[in-house]
Amino acid sequence: MAGDYKQALDETEEKNAKGAREGLISRIEEHWIEIIAAALLALATMMSAWCAFSSSEWHGDSTEHYNKSNTSMIKSAELLDRAQQQVLIDVVVFSNYYNAISGGDLQLAEAYKNRAFSPELKVAFEAWMPTNPLVNPDAPATPFEIPEYKRPYRTKGLAEQRTSNEQAVKGKDAMHVSNTYILLTVLSASVLFFAGISTKFKDFRIKLALLALGTFIFIFAAVVVGLQP
Repeated sequence: MAGDYKQALDETEEKNAKGAREGLISRIEEHWIEIIAAALLALATMMSAWCAFSSSEWHGDSTEHYNKSNTSMIKSAELLDRAQQQVLIDVVVFSNYYNAISGGDLQLAEAYKNRAFSPELKVAFEAWMPTNPLVNPDAPATPFEIPEYKRPYRTKGLAEQRTSNEQAVKGKDAMHVSNTYILLTVLSASVLFFAGISTKFKDFRIKLALLALGTFIFIFAAVVVGLQP
């Protein structure tokens, strides 16, 4: 008796479990579109939040790069202006030196050479004199025409100019990525729309078409997100 009762109980539990599984499968088969739509809504929501966050981060990076570019450009302009002023001063001083030599005032010429020449002009002058510029027609006409005449302010200014251009390019690239994430945010919102509205129609074909469209947009957006830096 007891064995028969236990066997009957086991069979009943097995039937109930089987019925529950079949019921679950039946409900899944009946509402699979709603289930996929719900999953798509969850994924699209997370993607939309991530894209909005990433767009903000890249926009901040772009602003930082542009600020650095502007700072370097201002420094470059200041340094190049100082370089031009230095050249003008050196030219005037050298002209005065040359006029003193031409006028036979060697004491004044030495004063210009020792006290008024800039360090850069002194180096160039010492390299220029051995070329015998006064008698050698092939010699450079002035010390400003030889490589030894260095202009550190100009070198620094050009370096800052290159830095400015590099930062501007980085800022442009970062802004492009930020705009791409904005577009992806919009695409994620469209996925939310299509996935949400697909469950509102009774016609199975309309449901399937809207869900398929939302899924396609989601996959496309996900691929683009994966390609971003």
